[in-house]
Amino acid sequence: MRCSPRPFTQFMRDDGTVIQPFWRLLYRHVRPGILGAKGHPINEAHVHKLAMEA
Repeated sequence: MRCSPRPFTQFMRDDGTVIQPFWRLLYRHVRPGILGAKGHPINEAHVHKLAMEA
């Protein structure tokens, strides 16, 4: 049997604990003619994958 998360959620609200995700904006500035500069899910720069368009 699976229990409901409602009692835990209500406890967190009553206790004053706030869990709020922080969503940052991710920007990628790349000049035209650069290949392989797509955004990565963890915002890493994979410089070994960059190339200039011929």
